[in-house]
Amino acid sequence: MALQNKVVIDTNMLLSVKKFKIDIFEEVKKMIGDTKFVITDKIEKEMSFLEQKGKNFSFEKKLIEKNNVKTEKTDAKTTDESLEELAEKNYFVATNDKELIKKIKKKGGKVIFIRKKSFLKMA
Repeated sequence: MALQNKVVIDTNMLLSVKKFKIDIFEEVKKMIGDTKFVITDKIEKEMSFLEQKGKNFSFEKKLIEKNNVKTEKTDAKTTDESLEELAEKNYFVATNDKELIKKIKKKGGKVIFIRKKSFLKMA
């Protein structure tokens, strides 16, 4: 049996799904095959904080539930550090954060991002 790929999704990628109308879950599966999707505990905390500030995450929460996205606990202090931590454990990181992409790629990690506002690309 082949190993299942693991993809951790950053908050900005979740927000981009609605904005650019890209089904990242299906697109990622087309790119890399069988995939387990996760968010980190820090991303969950970030979303809660932003909700308290007035941001509506109902669409994103439905996506998380519909696609069986689990929460992965990390030892990191920040959201970016939590994504870097999982990248070091061989997770793909789905993000559009240019600085984070550079950091992860520099450490040999795998990144999935939106290109030209219309499709996913892997680096």
